Parts: sequence; structure tokens; C-alpha cells
Amino acid sequence: MTMAIAGRIVLAVLALLLIAVPVWFLLVNFEVLDGDFILDPLRSEVVQPLAGVTTADFTSSVRFIIALAGLAVALVGVLWLLAIIRSRDYWVPDAVVEDEPGNETLLRPRAVQRLAEAAAMEAGAKEASASLSENEGAFDVQLDLTASRSSVDLRTQAQAARARVLEDLASQGVRTGSVEVVITESAAPARVR
Repeated sequence: MTMAIAGRIVLAVLALLLIAVPVWFLLVNFEVLDGDFILDPLRSEVVQPLAGVTTADFTSSVRFIIALAGLAVALVGVLWLLAIIRSRDYWVPDAVVEDEPGNETLLRPRAVQRLAEAAAMEAGAKEASASLSENEGAFDVQLDLTASRSSVDLRTQAQAARARVLEDLASQGVRTGSVEVVITESAAPARVR
């Protein structure tokens, strides 16, 4: 298991705790769950003070504020968990450029992404944004480009960007699968595969 995956699992557990703890407190606060039932197995000096707290000790406005704070913390946990799940950087491995023992060379996905964006800009794009995915040891690249104003033919510019990305990544020793280019000029998108 790589460090990225282990770190991702730890972050996911922390995010789940950020969701579960406030939801548990909310359910106990509104007497959906019995707090004593949950706390009985966990009796300790740290948890003991919580056992004596009941919802009758709070006014309705305090309970409402606690509920809002709990929902806010749970929402942060949900958003964090979604960010962990959707993050592509954890799923894309490093590019192995040289694998000779003692001379290993790796490129991070962010570096490969920047190489692809720079190659597209050199091919004439005004702006470039690349996203990567891994497919059987090779990188699949999707480029979102904004056409330069001087460009007349969007298809030609998209093909030039695709060829330049393939050439530049190959010159760095990066295995490249498919390169998809989405290029826009005002509001008219054109796709090249």
C-alpha cells in the first residue's frame, strides 16, 4: 500500500468522524437516541461528564445553536470526504521515466499536467488546463483549451496542441495513452480525439 493510499484512508476516517460525531450528538440532543445506552460501554473519566448532560439542561435556543453548529461540522466533514473521494491526484501514479536500479526517475502527476499545459500553450492556445487519468501504465490526458484570437481554424489548433502534447511528453519519457482536446473560441466547442 503506497503512502498516498494510506494517507487517503486516514483522511477518509477523519472525515467520517467529522460526520458521525456531530450527527450522534444531534440525535442524542433531540432524544432520538438514548445517550446512556451509547455511553455505557465507553465509561471513563473523559466520557463520564457527558453522561450527566441531558437536553433538559439547555433552553430551546441553545439546543438550536448546538444543532446548527453540529450540522455545520457534519457538512464540513461531508465536503471533505467528497474532496478526498473525487481528488484525481491520489488516483494517478507517478510517471516512471527511468527504472534502472539506483537511477530511478519519477515525474509527479502535477508535473506531467504542467508539461501538457505548457505544450498546449506553445502550440498556440491562449489558456490551457489539463487533467490526467491512468490507463494501464500510460497517462490519458484531457486538455481544455481556449483558442487564441488569431486562430482561424479551431480544428487545426486542436490537432497542433494534441501533437505537441504527445511530442513533449514522449521526449520526457512519459507513456501517453489517449489525448483528448476540447477547444473553445467564444461559445463554439470543438472536440478532437
